[in-house]
Amino acid sequence: MRNPGKASLIKGFGPKEKTKRKTTKITQLGFDENDLWITAIAIRNKLTLVSADSDFPRIQRIINFSLENWLDKG
Repeated sequence: MRNPGKASLIKGFGPKEKTKRKTTKITQLGFDENDLWITAIAIRNKLTLVSADSDFPRIQRIINFSLENWLDKG
């Protein structure tokens, strides 16, 4: 399973110069590789991802997916 969001995140949060983007690692942008896989699985299976992890709202700014944080609900 290819993670389609990685390139989008690097383009959205990475360096503006295309040559620098090619060598940018996703972890250099503050994202955990596992968070991308979790997001990809949620998208692929049309699931709502439930997490309080601050990386997911950042990912959601670039990649559209359903996200809830139950800790924010009162």
